[in-house]
Amino acid sequence: PAAAKPAAAKKTTTARKKSAAKNAKAPAVAVDSEAKLDSIYNLRWPVKGPEPLPGSILPAKRIIAYYGNPLSKRMGVLGEYEPDRMLSMLDAEVKAWTLADPSTPVQPALHLIAVVAQAGPGSDGMYRARMPDELIERVASWAARRNALVFLDIQVGKSTLAQELPRLEKFLSRPNFHLGIDPEFSMKNGGIPGKKIGTYDAEDVN
Repeated sequence: PAAAKPAAAKKTTTARKKSAAKNAKAPAVAVDSEAKLDSIYNLRWPVKGPEPLPGSILPAKRIIAYYGNPLSKRMGVLGEYEPDRMLSMLDAEVKAWTLADPSTPVQPALHLIAVVAQAGPGSDGMYRARMPDELIERVASWAARRNALVFLDIQVGKSTLAQELPRLEKFLSRPNFHLGIDPEFSMKNGGIPGKKIGTYDAEDVN
């Protein structure tokens, strides 16, 4: 009669059979699963909606913007570097995005915080500082060197959009100027900018 297999050998054989069965049942994971996911996202972009109005920038172009305020090195690129270096850096970013996606034209922009939220109330108790026209014109001149858009960003503090926009209308009427609003610095419900997250609602915007 055949000799009986040792118990250890039986256990090893059983373990191998279970492992083989498990591997046979495991679904194959595609190596290019991330590429397929990108393809799915691409099929969904641009999002279907109304036809863009004549002169619209999005979604036909990609906006690459440098943000900040020339009076502060802590608020973004516009104040962190000298203008010539900053614009050269912006050129490099535009080139990189153009190479990454040649099908979407890149539109450079400079995003200036034109009304800056403050930790103190100021002379009028509004907890915001309005930047002078000369500063806005300075940034506009930098933008003109690159045919760039200019975004004027407003952090109202305890003021309102209705109070802040009229003095900026002469700039926003220019074709390359656009508006940005920061709801987190709108203290309409009380609090101090930077200590509490603010908010806007439809009434504020409209």
